[in-house]
Order: sequence, then C-alpha cells, then structure tokens
Amino acid sequence: MKSKLAAVLLAALSIGFGTALEAQETRQDEYRLATELYEHGMFERAGSIFGDIYAGSGDVMAGGYEALCAVRLQERGNETLADEYVRTHPYSSLLPQIHFYKALNCFDAQDYKSAVAEFGKVDGKRLPSGLVAEYSFKEAYSYFEEGLLVKARSLFEKADKFIMCCGQGAWEADLLASTKELQAILESKGIHPIVDIWGQDVSHDWYWWEKQWVYFLQMTLGDA
Repeated sequence: MKSKLAAVLLAALSIGFGTALEAQETRQDEYRLATELYEHGMFERAGSIFGDIYAGSGDVMAGGYEALCAVRLQERGNETLADEYVRTHPYSSLLPQIHFYKALNCFDAQDYKSAVAEFGKVDGKRLPSGLVAEYSFKEAYSYFEEGLLVKARSLFEKADKFIMCCGQGAWEADLLASTKELQAILESKGIHPIVDIWGQDVSHDWYWWEKQWVYFLQMTLGDA
C-alpha cells in the first residue's frame, strides 16, 4: 500500500516538475521573441508580450522593456507606466534607457526644459554605446535652447568627438534618414562628426555591428 502511495506521489511530483519546466521554457521563448521584436522596432507587439511576462512572473527586465516599449511608442499613459517602473525598480539596468527615451520624447516635442531634466537623470556610462552620441548632442542642444550656454558649450565640446555610422540595407531606412538629419544639425552648429554610410547590403543587425565595432575601434585606437 505504502509503495503504491509513494509511486502516486512520485508521479504527481514528476508531472508538476515537468509542467513547471515547460512553463519556464515557454516563457523563455516568449522573451526571446519579444526581444527580437523590440530590436526591430516592433514596440507594440513586443510591449504586449513583455507585459504578459511581467504580469505572470514579475520578471524585472520584462517589466522594464514593457515600459521602454510604451515610452518609445509615445503611448498615452506611458509616463505613468515608466515612472511606476522607476519607483518600483530603482536599481534596474534599464533605467538609463527609460530616462533617455523619455528625454527624446520631450526633445522631439521641443520641450527643452523637460528634456534637460530627463537627460540629467541618464547615467551615460550605463547607456548602450549606440545611444551615447545622440544622448551627448541632444542633451547639449537642450541646454543651448534653454539659454544655459556655458553648460551647453562644455557638452558640445564632448559631442564633437564621435562617429556616426549607418547601413542602407534592411531595417535601416529610418535610421539612415535620422543619421543624415543629425549630421545636418551638427554641421549647422560647427560640429563635424565622422559620418560613414555603409552599403545597401548592410542591415541593422548584430552581424554588421560586430564588423563596425572592430573597424571603428581600429580607426580610433589604432592597433594598440
């Protein structure tokens, strides 16, 4: 009798463990899908998936990406969602990006006072390297528009030392346009970054980013 009971309990535990493992694998698959969608600018769908993961598991990174998606979509209520995430998870590694994209929304709306405030919350050392150039310039420009010229000048001097690169292949159309727009703004202010436009086979993907990293590191650091 005891052996039968033990067998039943073991079977139940095995089923429970298998179900939990399957659920975890499903969650991981959903996270990978949402990350891929996010990286390709499909923020609405990505945000929905990240939100479901966050609601179901409390995954801090998923919650952060949900907030980022809302901010980048400029959805109504995105400020509330982002601010709630910042309050709840003050040590999240995604906070610099959340503040950065909130600042960009203010910048695009020409609300430079709010942009200065949001840019001031960004830890530039914790931003992805691909965002640093835009962050440096637009923070400086926001100070300039607010009449804070001494601060703006010091930031512009730092912003003068960066490289902009973009391909012309898949998923690059909008980025190519914004790169050229930023180049024109910079040059109108007497700032002359290195702008390198790669070929039509160069897509917005890790394969090319790795090549660009090596190329530009060698350009700036030599063979050291």
